[in-house]
Amino acid sequence: MSSPDLSLGAAIPADAPSALATLLGDIDRAQDIDGLAGAVCTAARLLGFNHFYLRYKGPPGSAPPQPASLTSLPGGASLAPEAHGEALAALVVKARDSLVPVVCSSGQPLLLPASDSVARAELDRRLTAAIAFSASMPSREVGTLALLSLDGMPGDDEAAICRARLFGPALTQSVLDRFCALVRGPSVPEAALTARELEVLRWVAQGKTSWEAGQILGISEHGISHHMRNVMRKLGVGNRLQAVRTAIAMGLLPG
Repeated sequence: MSSPDLSLGAAIPADAPSALATLLGDIDRAQDIDGLAGAVCTAARLLGFNHFYLRYKGPPGSAPPQPASLTSLPGGASLAPEAHGEALAALVVKARDSLVPVVCSSGQPLLLPASDSVARAELDRRLTAAIAFSASMPSREVGTLALLSLDGMPGDDEAAICRARLFGPALTQSVLDRFCALVRGPSVPEAALTARELEVLRWVAQGKTSWEAGQILGISEHGISHHMRNVMRKLGVGNRLQAVRTAIAMGLLPG
């Protein structure tokens, strides 16, 4: 596949879904935080943004892991969103509890409290568009991914917001999944998967439904579902996609 046009404001390529699928694969395979940041930055540019900001919050009662954020903004991930600008701080806070993307653009300004009108940071002056998505994990970890456009043209920013609405949720979940895995380190399963559970998981990883896997393995659809519930419980995940990703990260399945 040819490299996507990553120039800011470029019309999204016809093969954007496949290009983004490749980038999501790069995110899933990232071996360290730097590799993850590079893959996310490339995905952001494909959608028409030139920066990103990921804010992570661990499960209730746990100490926040380090780093608790990841960004391409000046200053690095060690800074809180407030240090990057009032607009970004408000965007992250609003998105954290929102079920829909939170947008900031020339056509949809992010409304700030009156007290925020004083002493705007440089980022606030340069921010022309942003969109933020929230995502969560079964262990109640929460993350917010903001895609940001600095010094952009209004028309380009509007197109970028439209593209992000379509592809942003999948990107956010993939980024959070991988970020959590890298921060926590390799997870240890409650118990080793049985040969049958691994067999079922392999077919699920190839996109087979419970009925299809049952036909191949000669067991009932209910039996497949039972084995997958055991797999998800042992791997500490909440759905089949996360089970496949976790199994690949642990070396139980080929990448």
